[in-house]
Amino acid sequence: MNRYLIALFMLGVLVTTIVMPSPSASGDTTFSPGSIGVIGCSNTAEHVVGYWQASDVDLLAAELPGLGGGSLAEWQDPGSKYWAEFAAAEPPAGYEGIWIQICIRETENDGAMTATHQRWMESVVAEVRRRVGSVPLYVSPLNYYTGAEGCPLTGPSGQTVTVELADWASSNLDVWRGPDTGPLDADQLSDGCHLNQEGQHLVGEQLVEFFDDLDGDAPPTTGPPPSSPPQGDGFLDIAGSTFEGDIEWLVEEGITKGCNPPDNDLFCPGDWVTRGHMAAFLNRALQLPGGPAIAFVDDDNSVFESDIEHLAAAGITRGCNPPDNDMFCPDRPVTRGEMAAFLVRGLDLPDRVGADFVDDDDSEFESDIERLAAAGITLGCNPPDNDRFCPVDLVTRGEMAAFLHRAEKRLP
Repeated sequence: MNRYLIALFMLGVLVTTIVMPSPSASGDTTFSPGSIGVIGCSNTAEHVVGYWQASDVDLLAAELPGLGGGSLAEWQDPGSKYWAEFAAAEPPAGYEGIWIQICIRETENDGAMTATHQRWMESVVAEVRRRVGSVPLYVSPLNYYTGAEGCPLTGPSGQTVTVELADWASSNLDVWRGPDTGPLDADQLSDGCHLNQEGQHLVGEQLVEFFDDLDGDAPPTTGPPPSSPPQGDGFLDIAGSTFEGDIEWLVEEGITKGCNPPDNDLFCPGDWVTRGHMAAFLNRALQLPGGPAIAFVDDDNSVFESDIEHLAAAGITRGCNPPDNDMFCPDRPVTRGEMAAFLVRGLDLPDRVGADFVDDDDSEFESDIERLAAAGITLGCNPPDNDRFCPVDLVTRGEMAAFLHRAEKRLP
């Protein structure tokens, strides 16, 4: 498919948003044509169409993964469908750099950058690093379009947040500050939100000025070296939490580092625990040895692959798709019933009858739940009565901390 057909395709892409990341702070980098991957929204696609028309080098990749949808809030989820599109579009030789243009919807901000925006950005950077490795990563804001007050993707507050977030990332994460584009006015937009040919030409020339000068040179703009914050100490989001003491114990035992690498100053006690997270918690808590394990077909690209294999080798997990059990489903949230089974196997709890919960009689995990209750690791889910276990409810990170803390005496 030539560049002009791709350009026509991209112009039909729906409005959305993005963010991606990861660079190496080394100075001398030579890029091959098409080796700089692009992550962004439909507006970003139009930027690249303008770049193709203006460039003789064509460093930006011709395939633009995931530009048909997904805000920064959605990209920060490693299980998002946009990551599958990103992986499918990767060239055989891999990416030698990544350009991320930050798109944030008006509904995802109130005019100022927050810790949530930073956490999203860190999660995306960590996921890109895991997938692409240590290549230069450039982060840019999607600038506000004059007269585009009706555009759901940008606006005065969106402009503030994306610029602040790009500046913050280049100062605190292992990324370079990428190029700014625009400003654009209503005459350079096709529908108050997307670029027309005049707008594409303007931003294309701006991208050429930045990226085509990278060939063999250090990035023209840089941020300070990445910081090395303490791991998991002094979380900013646990004060007053029911699970504050449990979380602090988790940190002391080295079982958690935090939820927003590399700063790791947040724990996110209300976030769901995925099966991958559960594998990591248990692997650290139980100090599991390695060994031959089940070869799950869906964990090769998971940051928790090693933890999952340790769990399988120890017989703590069998899989998530019986009877085949050739999948682990690392991105699927854990239910309280599943958590009970994990803990019973991991702690080798005896077969004893515990609390008589009124809602577990039809659960496949009834025996595990009773053994957990008999060991004093669960009290119930509806204090003060605590006559229910809620086996199908999802487990939060705070609750997971409490379960493991109560099991302290049974840990290695």
